[in-house]
Amino acid sequence: MYCIKCFKLIEDNKYTQIGIGGLKEYYHDSCYKKYVKEGSILPIGKAIKLVRIEKGVAQKVLAVGIGVTDNYLSLIENARRVPSLGVLIVIAQFLVVPLSYIIKKAEDLEED
Repeated sequence: MYCIKCFKLIEDNKYTQIGIGGLKEYYHDSCYKKYVKEGSILPIGKAIKLVRIEKGVAQKVLAVGIGVTDNYLSLIENARRVPSLGVLIVIAQFLVVPLSYIIKKAEDLEED
């Protein structure tokens, strides 16, 4: 398997897996820390939480509706995990908003 950020082969067990089912992405631990934990990505989790609250959907309801645990969704919303594109699409579909709406909200949060 290859790291989604640096595109180098992952040869050891030091990697982070993101996603569910067949929609998985892999990062070297160092790439994950650099790009995800240090804020080099959009605050997508916070945007998901804001849209979920706007729509009046409880975290547990969204988690069950998209087929993940409420713990995993909490990790996403609190920027401890990054959802795969597939998960983002399912979240947007469940919340009945275009994915671009969530991404725009994340961009707006980043500007603040």
